[in-house]
Amino acid sequence: MIMIKQGLQRGNDLLLKVLGCVVATLLLAGCSAFSPRLTPGYVTQDDNFQVIRSFPGDTYKTLAKRIYGTSVEADRLSTINPELDPAGGTLIAAPRRVLNPLGVYPNGYRTMPILCYHRFTAANKSRSKLELTQHKVRQQLQYIADQGYHVIRMSDVEDYLQGRKEIPRRSVVITIDDGYRSTYDVLFPLLQEYEFPATIFVYTDFIGAPAALTWKQMKIMRDSGLVDIQSHSKSHASLVELTNSGPGYLKRLESEVRTPRKALEKRLGHPVDIFSYPYGDTNKKAVKALKKQGIRMAVTVNRGGNPSFANPYLLRRTMVYGDDTLASFKRKLQVFRRESFE
Repeated sequence: MIMIKQGLQRGNDLLLKVLGCVVATLLLAGCSAFSPRLTPGYVTQDDNFQVIRSFPGDTYKTLAKRIYGTSVEADRLSTINPELDPAGGTLIAAPRRVLNPLGVYPNGYRTMPILCYHRFTAANKSRSKLELTQHKVRQQLQYIADQGYHVIRMSDVEDYLQGRKEIPRRSVVITIDDGYRSTYDVLFPLLQEYEFPATIFVYTDFIGAPAALTWKQMKIMRDSGLVDIQSHSKSHASLVELTNSGPGYLKRLESEVRTPRKALEKRLGHPVDIFSYPYGDTNKKAVKALKKQGIRMAVTVNRGGNPSFANPYLLRRTMVYGDDTLASFKRKLQVFRRESFE
């Protein structure tokens, strides 16, 4: 932890250095050793920061879009810079690399919540704990939008685990297990409305059943660019129970992982390398089987947020239930874990 604190201090020292360079540039026309970039408002840069002036009406989202090509990177700017002057002219230090890949701070560390849904209904009342009404889901998605959460694709989570990106101050991942038809009928139109990406984990023995998604529906959702389809096993059998089932378990375990991966890749045409454990059950043998089949991440149903240093094969997910109130839903969006490193 001492090394982490020292790293954070070095990041602060770099910021002071580059802002000092800005002052020198303005007063003495110095610090010109680095080649200018084409970002509008450019002032100066070094290996760590580019400094620009904001334009009238700029927000950190518009600045991030201009500098990095995506507004998702707004947090990289807002966390180290002052409040923007609406009239423009604010000097902004824009990191040219990830300054704090661990997302660790003196008072704790950032975490990324992964939500887990199952079934939905257009009726006014849900029929079970795992079923959410359309009204309740809309209320939750609206809250995510209103509070400025970054909805991260499950396929991009590895970037945050590998330190290629820092977890945003407010982020969330949306996943749905099993592959019920109501995902297409109820949730998918809402995802399109809010332009939120999501990942559906399906078990392939269920596809085409009366209450399940069809291949055609999955292709429509995939082609929207918002929905990724990944594996939830072949038959929804507990992988832990399989590993404890006696002789022949390795063959059955391999089939539960390999068969859905091959079927989904053949029918949908995209990589299937993320896995959702049925019932959230896993152990070392199950993880070994996933790695053998080229699976790079797997999710449980152990609640809580995921830090940058989380085990990619034991990622936490928080279940969302039909009886959740908006207040209880808010508490499930764990984006920071307080911890004293003093």
